Amino acid sequence: MAAPPDRPPPLPHDAAYKAMYRHRQAIRDLCRYLVTPHGPLSPETLAALDFSTLAKLPAEWVTADFRRRHGDQVWRIRFREAAEDAGADAWLLLLLEFQSRADTDMALRVLGYVVELYRDLEAQGVVHPGMRRPPVLPVVIHNGESPWSAPVQVADLIALPRVPAQVRRDLRALQPSQRLHVVDFSRHRQEDLVPGNVVSLQIGFEHAGPSDYARLLPAVAELKDAGLRRTVWEWVVRQARRDGVDLEEVDVEGTYFRSRIGDNFRRATQAWFAEGRAEGVTQGRVEGVEEGLRRGIEQGIQRGLEQQRALLMRQVTTKFGVGASARVGPVLARIAGPELLAEVADGLLASATETELVARIEAVAAATSAGPDAASPGAVS
Repeated sequence: MAAPPDRPPPLPHDAAYKAMYRHRQAIRDLCRYLVTPHGPLSPETLAALDFSTLAKLPAEWVTADFRRRHGDQVWRIRFREAAEDAGADAWLLLLLEFQSRADTDMALRVLGYVVELYRDLEAQGVVHPGMRRPPVLPVVIHNGESPWSAPVQVADLIALPRVPAQVRRDLRALQPSQRLHVVDFSRHRQEDLVPGNVVSLQIGFEHAGPSDYARLLPAVAELKDAGLRRTVWEWVVRQARRDGVDLEEVDVEGTYFRSRIGDNFRRATQAWFAEGRAEGVTQGRVEGVEEGLRRGIEQGIQRGLEQQRALLMRQVTTKFGVGASARVGPVLARIAGPELLAEVADGLLASATETELVARIEAVAAATSAGPDAASPGAVS
């Protein structure tokens, strides 16, 4: 049965994530994201990897009985201190799987992929019979709404008999011990995310509602890799359609965001004014129509300004860190007009440094007395 014409097509999650993680910047950001506390890597392990050597390997294998097996992606990264003539111990293999729902047998699937990957390396002459194989870091990117619930190690899929504890320990020690790490989007909070990291950006958009796009869009424009930026933008457009947000198809090199972010602020403020007028009509029945309408509009304006400032503070923290938001907060409190706050939003996107941002905001604050005219209903038509 065909879907209703007004419903956006389902997102091709697997294809979208494969497209984003074909870019080296995404792999570098993923490895950085896997450093404690988000993942299993220590800072020392991250520092030991030479990301200039990143190379994508085939993720399709033919088994001994001529069956095809398909993983999602495999990448190879060389260790910095490895000798020029080093063998398998010179490399780390990063095996990626993309999942929108938990798979009970995922740990077993990953074990099969690792075995086939090793066999393929032997067939290519990269390793020889009797040689040790390079270490593998298996990672599952899980963007499902529900937390990952499946086992993450093969041993948890193996049933041990009801025998004395020592017998169970003996048997457990003989079972495969392959583990995988799950980057579980549903378990990450907004305050835990890493500014400027594409993995954090993906998590942010997966959790986004219509009101979050103004905060998240600038980070897309700031991605340094042009190819990754275009790929992420295409994905964001589809995510927005899912959320009922209409994003114009425009150049993603930055000009769009400078104008669009201000428009988002203005549209939001119009909605807050409308809420204020509605409250005013209700209060007018008690206080008199004129006084009630005035009070309701004032409350709507103040609530809108507070939400605008809070949104700007989150954007400042995302781009420049907590220290910048501490400097900006007192200055931002002096700006009371929705159009002026939209101007601050444009200045945030144009600022390359924290110092430049503070100077821009202080200039806006100095240009207004923050009086009633700046926050009047006529400021937004």
